[in-house]
Amino acid sequence: MNRERLAELADQLIPAESGMPSASEAGAVAEWLDAVLAARPDFAVPLAGLDGSTAGLEPAEAIAALPERDPAGWSALTAAVVAAYYMNPDVCARIGYSGQQAIPLDPDARPDYLQDGLLHSVKSRGPVYRATP
Repeated sequence: MNRERLAELADQLIPAESGMPSASEAGAVAEWLDAVLAARPDFAVPLAGLDGSTAGLEPAEAIAALPERDPAGWSALTAAVVAAYYMNPDVCARIGYSGQQAIPLDPDARPDYLQDGLLHSVKSRGPVYRATP
């Protein structure tokens, strides 16, 4: 896999804009791509095939042609680059994403669906079903 060519394509997908780094500046074709490939090794073959399927095309032309010319490569490229971009802690900090967090369940709290009478009409209607034979 030619990382230089991959960087050109990735920067077409995610260019530097509005204070955000481009894909290559964020390491989406370097260390973070390595992390993606560790989790999804099945992306390696389609990404390696991008060299052949985009040969002779400028990056913008390659991005326009890839979905039809190499659907598997296009799918792997878009999934891997976006995942790698958002794995970068600096990118996450810039967009205000602190990561997934556990929200503890309060066993004494009333569920939302029991508040504000949301189920009142359903409960007052009574059971509606057909008995099974």
